[in-house]
Amino acid sequence: MSELLLLTLIFFPSLVGLSLLAAPKKVHPYLGLISATSALFCCAIVGYLTLVPLNEPSISYEWFEQGFMRFSFLADGLALFFTLLITGMGVLVFFYANYLMDATDENIKKFYCYMNLFMSAMLGAVLANNLLLLFVFWELTGLMSYMLISYHYDNKSARTSSRLALLLNSLASLCLLLGIIIIAVLDQTLEITEVVSEEIIANVHSDWYIGVMILMLIGVFAKSAQFPFHFWLPQAMSAPTPVSAYLHSATMVKLGIYFLARTYPLFVDSPLWLPILTSVSITTILIGGFWALFATPLKRILAYATISQLGFFISFYGIGSPEGLHYDYIHMFNHALYKGSLFMLVGIMAHCASITNIHQLSKLYRKLPFTSIIFAVSLAAMAGVPGTTGFLSKELLIADIVSYYEQQSINFAVVLCLLLGLVFKVTFSFRLFYALFIDDSGEHAVVKSKPKKHLLIPPFILSFLALVFGIWPQALQALYSTYSIEGLHKPNAAAIDLWHGFSLNLIISLGFFSAGILLFFLIRNQYGLYDRLEKFGFVSYWDAFIDSLPKKSEQITSWVHSNSPQKNLYWIFILFIGFLGGGLLYIQPELFFKLQLTQVRVAEIFLLLSTCLIMIMNKPASRMISLSLVGTYITYYFVLKQAPDVAITQMVVEVATLFVFVLLLFSLKDRSKFKLDKGRGMLALVAGLTAASLPLLNNEIGHGDALGIYYLKNSITLALGNNAVNTILVDFRGLDTLGEIAVIAVAAISITALLGKKPNSRIINHDPWIATPIIKAIMPAIMFVASLFSIYLLVRGHNHPGGGFSAGMNLSISIVLGSMCLGNHPIIVWTKVHSLKLMMIGLFISLVSAVIPMIFSENFMTALFYNNIEIISTPFLFDFGIFILVQGAVMSILSVMRENTIAREVA
Repeated sequence: MSELLLLTLIFFPSLVGLSLLAAPKKVHPYLGLISATSALFCCAIVGYLTLVPLNEPSISYEWFEQGFMRFSFLADGLALFFTLLITGMGVLVFFYANYLMDATDENIKKFYCYMNLFMSAMLGAVLANNLLLLFVFWELTGLMSYMLISYHYDNKSARTSSRLALLLNSLASLCLLLGIIIIAVLDQTLEITEVVSEEIIANVHSDWYIGVMILMLIGVFAKSAQFPFHFWLPQAMSAPTPVSAYLHSATMVKLGIYFLARTYPLFVDSPLWLPILTSVSITTILIGGFWALFATPLKRILAYATISQLGFFISFYGIGSPEGLHYDYIHMFNHALYKGSLFMLVGIMAHCASITNIHQLSKLYRKLPFTSIIFAVSLAAMAGVPGTTGFLSKELLIADIVSYYEQQSINFAVVLCLLLGLVFKVTFSFRLFYALFIDDSGEHAVVKSKPKKHLLIPPFILSFLALVFGIWPQALQALYSTYSIEGLHKPNAAAIDLWHGFSLNLIISLGFFSAGILLFFLIRNQYGLYDRLEKFGFVSYWDAFIDSLPKKSEQITSWVHSNSPQKNLYWIFILFIGFLGGGLLYIQPELFFKLQLTQVRVAEIFLLLSTCLIMIMNKPASRMISLSLVGTYITYYFVLKQAPDVAITQMVVEVATLFVFVLLLFSLKDRSKFKLDKGRGMLALVAGLTAASLPLLNNEIGHGDALGIYYLKNSITLALGNNAVNTILVDFRGLDTLGEIAVIAVAAISITALLGKKPNSRIINHDPWIATPIIKAIMPAIMFVASLFSIYLLVRGHNHPGGGFSAGMNLSISIVLGSMCLGNHPIIVWTKVHSLKLMMIGLFISLVSAVIPMIFSENFMTALFYNNIEIISTPFLFDFGIFILVQGAVMSILSVMRENTIAREVA
């Protein structure tokens, strides 16, 4: 039963919203009433869960255990209070929208769909007991807000406002997500109850504690429109009035407050909790209150007032004690009552009299008396006039401020700023009252039609509740007691009374009322100040930044990503040095100082000198020779390290590389000296040293049992081969090798396609390039010996140094060199061979060797031997495929390069 109720409460509005998309036109005038009925049903569930608490207030479904993702929901007092706000305000807003919105609008179905989806997302967010699940619903509220703010998408201001709200909240939400990920890694759970109760990150992983708190507070500040993210909320007033009344005063902006309350027990002990929350909230209170004093659009005034009030909520949690706090629900409940009513009334005024500006309110009470009375009651609740919930909320807030100041020595400046915020609140409340009932100098609005009585019902109910609860404090106290939870609230809260006698609190209350009214009369003629100050707001800078992004992106792209390979290499080297080199210096800086010169072998010294020669030499041929020396010393280094297989491979690759450079050298038109670029040389040197430090540091850092030891121990027993390098390539990690040779084939095909002038990739018949008699005489013998040596390397590779790669490289290079020296000599039998087809044949042979074991009910790529004969085995067949593929790849690349440089094409 409990599971069904909670799931119904969360997902029922979304089902209703999606079903409204299929509603016929004759139902459009009733879409708001249908949505209101849905919200009323959800509100009834909340009431039932309040009166009949669940035996198990949480439900949980396993989804992705490794990612700590669970469909986990919690229906405790905090969650139920917010669901009561969401569903209760939803009933009234949907009912209000049904009579305010144009039913003939072609997008009206989408409007109610988005509103219902938003309600569902809000319910999911406040009921979620998993941080990642909460984040999903958190982002859905932002997405639905974007869709609703941009409802009138043909209006430019709606488009820019929705873009601002979405981008700003999404960027801040990334910080929240990062904090959630850190908690998942450190706490090994994302269940909110476990994270808060166990406090692992606060006690065990205290180094991360402050960082996680700041990341999460950034998300809270953006969602609840706190400085410096506050400026998105006034811009969101481009949305239809029901959206402003629901999302941006009663629900979405309070989602950040909810998250703050939910994580309050976890972070309240942090030494930075009070400074961060009070500094941000007080700045927000003063900014919001100040702008509300001078703004002229009615919805903007209410938006800035909302920003200021949200700052009070944040500050209330900031100055709270670790033991808990009192009556936070009262402040939020009061705000929902008067702010929802005021937004609805402003919408009615715009609908009936096209009033959108405070100057147009003059004497409106004579034409719309009932609407004006409701407006006055809501303003009284906002200002904290006795007889309203605002008075009780204000008295509780003053009492808490004074109490915290006396008990915990809160900075006097904090207290003063909070009281100044209350003064601003009285001032902008009285400002609206004065414009409506007293001022006769403004524009006299023309009422086109009286508001329908149905439109007045929702704001009347809200203002009536503000009066009823204002004179019935026991009901407010019962509301608080019903939903208070352990850890967030102190037990045995003091009783809420209408009269506390003569005290310091009373003097403060009378003082800021008087100061607020006096401040109004001092600034009431400064309406033009808003227009002058608005250009200094963050919005203009944000819009300018967003509008400049395409151009700046092009500039950055042209700077970072260029058609010049050299510029691209600069960034690659810089990032390589910065991340890898910087990381090595940070992790193990002392290891760099352990590498003394006496520990470096002679080969390493000559290798370094050869590298420096490349930078010093200024002729292409000299640099080529220096580069060959580097390759030679690397080969020698591998020999010293007792890695003959790697040395052979390095040697044949070095020969092939040298051949490529020779071809490139002949293709250069201008063979003049190169000027040494000191910047490029230094960058190359540092990048090289960074790369060289990796294997050197690897020898210095201690390890456990290396994987290589496993290969050495099992090379003979499991792979039936003495050559560990070969058994690794064709047995233990044969699948990796299969993928790598496929990459070689793709690379060779790509190079041939880019450089080749003909679709065929064969060694082209030509006259000898080096036509000396001695070369022509000895080249056949050299090729014959090279071919035998290649076969020798191939056959012995499983037990001795060799293998398919080095054998294939050796044979292919000898054939290509022979063709360059012998031209059309009959010994060059490979002139009829298509090298690309040869690669495909080699790849096919290797793949067949991998599949053969499956025929004999073995695993893929299992080594099979016939009577332990080395050359009658799947590893040898795999090596033979590599041998064929490497020949084709090298021959295709070198022949295409030769074709583009020095060879004469034969038709």
